[in-house]
Amino acid sequence: MVAVPPRVQETILSAIRQDTASSDRARGAWWLVVQGRQSFKPLVALVMTALVVVVVVNREPSPPESLFPIATASIGANDVIGQSHRNYHAVLSGDIKPQLLSSSVEDLHHFFDGRTEFPVVVPVVHEWKLVGGILNQHQGTTLAHVVYECDGQYVYLYQACWETVQKGEPLSLSADVSGEVVRSGWSGRRGEDGDAVVVWTCGRTLCVVVAHMQRDSLLRFLRSEVAGESAPR
Repeated sequence: MVAVPPRVQETILSAIRQDTASSDRARGAWWLVVQGRQSFKPLVALVMTALVVVVVVNREPSPPESLFPIATASIGANDVIGQSHRNYHAVLSGDIKPQLLSSSVEDLHHFFDGRTEFPVVVPVVHEWKLVGGILNQHQGTTLAHVVYECDGQYVYLYQACWETVQKGEPLSLSADVSGEVVRSGWSGRRGEDGDAVVVWTCGRTLCVVVAHMQRDSLLRFLRSEVAGESAPR
């Protein structure tokens, strides 16, 4: 091994530095030329569009919105009050959302028309703002749901065929509540969680209202301010 003389070493390093600088200048000049061409920006836009298309195409497709999106919320015990409680809290948590958002009674009637075995009731209560409606099925039986808002709180109305509930399959109602409804047309309860429940019939329709308010207040709304044929009998 023989050491390279310092002058020779410096000459070699200087030549390398000059060659590297020339290459960098050449590459920079090439990039400036490409940027200056009219086709440069459209080309970049085309490449970016292609990347976006690739990303979108490779995303998993969203599942189609179901006509009955809350069927699973009603699976379990067949008791309509239990179902109403679970659905009400699912509305509060946002797990259940109206399929139709509207404050129009006519819109709701049009939405439900011909899709249930019973006439759907849309009560008109002055203190309640109509939010929307939902349809779903429980073990082959169609159910209707109406959502209201009152003083920043949701009011939930569950509806089913009264004849089906009286038969006990696939929907049921406890004997004491059913007896009160048969005798007087309505029944009021207060849940352990503070929710008020009012059950009543309107012709062939069984209605269950759940709201986080005083039971007497809920009864007063329904008994004195529900319009026309929607009033509890």
